[in-house]
Order: sequence, then structure tokens, then C-alpha cells
Amino acid sequence: MSTAEPTEWRDMPLHPDLEDDLSYELLELEVIQSTCGSRECCIVMPDEKDMLRDATFMVVEPSLVTDPIEMI
Repeated sequence: MSTAEPTEWRDMPLHPDLEDDLSYELLELEVIQSTCGSRECCIVMPDEKDMLRDATFMVVEPSLVTDPIEMI
């Protein structure tokens, strides 16, 4: 990804489109409820198994998992 010049950022819309304007690739994620020792946790990883690599998952506390659509 190239670094944008300062003037390019001024031309960006106030609410840029994640894919078109920022070149983000949105992924479907799978959230699996589990336990980590005696604590509850969630494992978050790509829904497509061919995208799963060594560092493409997170283990988090359930309270930290939020659906972004619900935040709007």
C-alpha cells in the first residue's frame, strides 16, 4: 500500500467508503465461544479456512466482541 500525500487526505470524503476509498478488504469473521482455563473467551478468525494462517486469529474477552453494524 502506498503512502498518501497530505493533500490527498484533504480530498477524502468525511465518511470514506472502506473498500473504495481506503482499499480495505472486508472479511467475514467467525466467532467461537470457548474457555481459556477458567475464563470465558472468544476466538475470532476468518470465515474462509484458506485465509487462516499462523497469526490470523484473536483470542479476546467476550465483552470486547461487538458487531459494528450495531454500533451505528
